[in-house]
Amino acid sequence: MINGSLFAGIGGFDLGFQRAGIKTIWDVEIDPYCQKVLRKNFPETEIYSDVREVGKHNLKPVDILSGGFPCQDISVAGKQAGIDGARSSVRLCAEEESLIYRCARKGCVFRVTCRLPDHI
Repeated sequence: MINGSLFAGIGGFDLGFQRAGIKTIWDVEIDPYCQKVLRKNFPETEIYSDVREVGKHNLKPVDILSGGFPCQDISVAGKQAGIDGARSSVRLCAEEESLIYRCARKGCVFRVTCRLPDHI
């Protein structure tokens, strides 16, 4: 089985899947520091920067799509701007949902902040 990861961070899902024998073939992560960590730990994984610029046209199909949208505006540790905040926008959620339908062949695994239900 193969995985693709959205909002990959430093590759927590990638590492877990690797330990389970599942290879991650691409990550989408905008943060340069996180990209550096991903390149060091997963040198064969292709890295894309912006979830708004990827899709079926440039992502290889995967069995599992993993990740979780940015939660800074929803988290109790953030400014709590809500789901319409610049860093946790409804648009990013829609991008993620669209990619699930277009790229994942067998399923998806996502993490969400415990405060998400308060905002939808």
